[in-house]
Amino acid sequence: MNISYKYTIAGCAAILFWSMIVGLIRNVTEQLGPIGGAAMIYSVGSLFLVLVMGPGRTHE
Repeated sequence: MNISYKYTIAGCAAILFWSMIVGLIRNVTEQLGPIGGAAMIYSVGSLFLVLVMGPGRTHE
């Protein structure tokens, strides 16, 4: 695959995911309320971050 197509596909996927997150946030907020929705979104986001990046190192 040509490298320029690879970046174009990644850019289109980023736009698609960005637009889908708006609907997801609205749906979660309607179901859990503004405080609970924000807490759930940040909790799930941090869980995915730990799964992808691994747990952080502690400084000694």
